[in-house]
Amino acid sequence: MEIGSYTITVEEDRKIITIAVRGTFDDKKAGEFHQDYLERILPLNTSEYLLLLDSVDMDVIDMEMLPKLQISFALYRKSNFKDICFIILNDDIRKQVLRLIRFSGMRDMTDISFIIPEEVNAKREQHELRLSK
Repeated sequence: MEIGSYTITVEEDRKIITIAVRGTFDDKKAGEFHQDYLERILPLNTSEYLLLLDSVDMDVIDMEMLPKLQISFALYRKSNFKDICFIILNDDIRKQVLRLIRFSGMRDMTDISFIIPEEVNAKREQHELRLSK
């Protein structure tokens, strides 16, 4: 099995963070992601930020991956984003993510939406429009 990968892109001027996840993480890769997230995102005042979570190339969540994702969702919740948007094509992953959102309590703290890749630019523009008001 090939280990998954991720990218974290921070656009401070536009107040947008994009995290793209591919494949499945092992413990080491999940730890790297959590450390990278803490170093890059925690210092920011994310209350005005849009977090785009690109899960298009993520594998279906298995029981081994679940605890790692729970930690990730706890980090997203603690970061207090203005808006969190999941980019998902696979309906099974969408259902799994919805369960994680409910479990983490994220829905009570921030706006959460689901879009397909073709809707990303519109979501970004909508966020920038809200910021300019």
